[in-house]
Amino acid sequence: MNILIWNNKGALKPSFQTNIHELARRHNPAILVVMETKLGGNKAREVSDRLPFDGAIHMETIGFTGGLCPRVEEKCILWNNLSKVAELHNKPWIMVGDFNEPLVQEDKFGGRGVSVNWSLAFKDFLDFCNMVDMGFSGPRYTWTNKWDINNLILERIDRFFMNPDWCVLYPEVKVSHLP
Repeated sequence: MNILIWNNKGALKPSFQTNIHELARRHNPAILVVMETKLGGNKAREVSDRLPFDGAIHMETIGFTGGLCPRVEEKCILWNNLSKVAELHNKPWIMVGDFNEPLVQEDKFGGRGVSVNWSLAFKDFLDFCNMVDMGFSGPRYTWTNKWDINNLILERIDRFFMNPDWCVLYPEVKVSHLP
């Protein structure tokens, strides 16, 4: 089963529809997740109604930035809540998405260096939840500020984490970063 997850701020651009249809044709995903579209309500429904998928689920936006954890306090709350979820069960589970946190310096090009304190805190959180990074194939960086080379910043912040039980259940899973 293919799952396509796209972190896309351009859902209203004409190319979005074309790209989704091409990705669906090429990869035949059973599930499509489009994150950080900056769309909510009727606009989100209008866009999803034109996609080649049934059964859309929409999450309302809260402003236009930040997602689940725009500030340090909210990031800590999210990590604490997910840690509690990990404590409550021993079932297979995954965490997928834009974590806005490079884990190591190799996950970042340009700009300020990776914060060692936040990197260690993120690793501690993942260890506590017994999660491992699935790795990837394809381009290393999943986010860019799209500036010129002198000010360019590239980061690997979109990740797929799993616990060992999930890995045993789905041993053939692969993560591919598409260009």
